[in-house]
This record gives sequence, structure tokens and C-alpha cells, in this order.
Amino acid sequence: RVLMFCPSVPNVLRVAAVNRQMRKLSMQDEVWESLDLSWDTHSPDPICHRLTDQILNLLLDRWYRMNIRTVDLSGCSFVTDWTLQMLSRYSFEASHIDLHCIADIGPRITDAGMVEL
Repeated sequence: RVLMFCPSVPNVLRVAAVNRQMRKLSMQDEVWESLDLSWDTHSPDPICHRLTDQILNLLLDRWYRMNIRTVDLSGCSFVTDWTLQMLSRYSFEASHIDLHCIADIGPRITDAGMVEL
């Protein structure tokens, strides 16, 4: 239950790298109900500055989380129409997706990308 309160990326992924038992715990569906990749203004090196569409695709494909309920991509400059296409393929249960800009930094999406969702 403790892992449910940790941000899934990168903390839960770090826990999964410890050993086989921790990896099994980190793969529980409850841990992955929320995917927060937003720009954390308090962090000196926010995770969204290091992510790309390819990394997100590998993450979603590897962990294959269809039960993700909320996705926060606010302030993520890597988000494109292709990102939204991946999310629609992997996150069937998502009921809230945050795509707003922070300080003019944010998703580069078009109406075509929104249609994918």
C-alpha cells in the first residue's frame, strides 16, 4: 500500500529495480491508477524534461497498464499527437487527462490528436 502514495515515475520504477519481490509489488494495478508526469516546479530536474514519446511508449508497453484512471501531462513539452495516440491505445479506463501548459511550456497537440482520445 505504501507504493500507492509514491509517484509512479520515477520512484516506483526505482523500487522495481531493487529485486524480484519489489518488482512484483510495483506491478500491482493499484500502484498504476494514476500516471503523473507533470512539470514539478519544485524539482531541480523535473521528470518531464527527460521523457520522450519513445520512453513513454516503452513504459506503457512494458507495464501495460490499462487501468490508469488519471494522467497528468501538464507542462510536458514532449507531448505530441503521437503521445495521445499511445495513451488511447494503452489507457482504456482513463477518465481524466490533464494537458494544460505551465509558463507557456506544454503539449504540442492538434485537433487530430484530440480525436484520437
